[in-house]
Amino acid sequence: MFQMFQVTDFFRMAKATMSGGRFEVSKIKAILTQSLVQRETEQVERKVKGKFLPLSVWEKQGFDTKAIENGAEKQKSDLFLA
Repeated sequence: MFQMFQVTDFFRMAKATMSGGRFEVSKIKAILTQSLVQRETEQVERKVKGKFLPLSVWEKQGFDTKAIENGAEKQKSDLFLA
């Protein structure tokens, strides 16, 4: 299932393809294909990389949080604006 921002992006891009008040079907298909591929890629990436969890969770599982902080990919949070 798409998240709301993905649906909004799709319709924004689709609207931009309008010509003379009509949608161009080939462009809509290309946008939909792009959206589906991007979503699938993100899902596979999440499965491969695993979940982003707070450092406290990793610490409780016995991991070295300093090593995680120094080497792990950072994730931005819309909730915490970080």
